[in-house]
Amino acid sequence: RTKEVEQAYANLKASQEAQTAYSQVLRIFNETADVDAVLRNGLQGLLQFTGAVIGAVHVWDERDRRFHTSAAQGLSRMALKPFLAGDGFAGRAAQERKTLFMRELPEDTAWSVRTVAGDVRPKELLAAPIIYREDVLGVLELATIWSFDDARRRLLDDLMGQFALALSNGIANEKTRQLAQSLQAKGRELEQQNRTLQEQSLALQRQQRDTLEPRAHARH
Repeated sequence: RTKEVEQAYANLKASQEAQTAYSQVLRIFNETADVDAVLRNGLQGLLQFTGAVIGAVHVWDERDRRFHTSAAQGLSRMALKPFLAGDGFAGRAAQERKTLFMRELPEDTAWSVRTVAGDVRPKELLAAPIIYREDVLGVLELATIWSFDDARRRLLDDLMGQFALALSNGIANEKTRQLAQSLQAKGRELEQQNRTLQEQSLALQRQQRDTLEPRAHARH
């Protein structure tokens, strides 16, 4: 009976800790508007939430139609090459539009955890697409040397929806800023062109006046 009570208490405590961690990540997404901050802080929050030790966020680039690593923890961004939808584990998650889990990682996996005892291969890997409406904005990859908690795995789906919303808002804000900067630059360019035209007009008027004045004196 005592063991049952202890187990029930442990489950309740774990559930409460998961809800607290969930709220913390949710706050990050609700309070962050900058794309880089959403990616960086979002990844950090999700690492803490899931207990993962390394992770990366790959963002879709419409220009070359590939996913590029935009944030990473415990990994070198330079070592992670762009990939197409369907390529590799993360590419499959994007193509299938669902969270994938991998246990028994292959020997040649590029992901490893550096410890004082040397590099350790993760025990589990997950890839979750970041989907806003119908668009796959990116893919989150996380790896752990333990096992992902079932309760937190279920809550992760909700957090990915919030991640997608925050990232979409950040992208929209970035586009708005870029448009405003472009309009300001064009406005300054037009203003400079107007000043140049005014100066040219004044110079032409002075030239015409200087030409007419000698003729008027000559007639007198």
